[in-house]
Amino acid sequence: QLDRLTHGMLVARFEMVSTTGRDKFARLDLDAFLTHPVSGLGPGGGAVSEARPGAAHTELTRLLAEHGLLGAGAVTLLFVMAFRALQGARAMRDKALVAALLAWSLLTMSHMAMRIVAPSLVFGLAFAIRATGAGTSRAWQWTAR
Repeated sequence: QLDRLTHGMLVARFEMVSTTGRDKFARLDLDAFLTHPVSGLGPGGGAVSEARPGAAHTELTRLLAEHGLLGAGAVTLLFVMAFRALQGARAMRDKALVAALLAWSLLTMSHMAMRIVAPSLVFGLAFAIRATGAGTSRAWQWTAR
């Protein structure tokens, strides 16, 4: 039904599996990390490189390239925090909501960096739900009926 409504554009959009060059940017970031593993290139250093035609496209590889070991620590902390947020959610609805928010934010960081605030905001919301148990509040009880 949606395909007919969009005159085939929806299917055409998801049939395209090209990385649009993001794999090359990620490879450049990883090469920069391996060349400068301790200090990295410095904040914004990845965009200044002559080998790179534009800015970083993935937050996770950008952290490694620009911040070296500190960036590796930040990436590790992101995943440890995500695991602990999921582990600490109380009810099954909380776990599902936390997992969805974390998945969305980490997937967004993996393909478009942090040019917008949404990935970090949603990542933080996952912790708010975990901490308060918001998934078991009145706002969510209507779905159980």
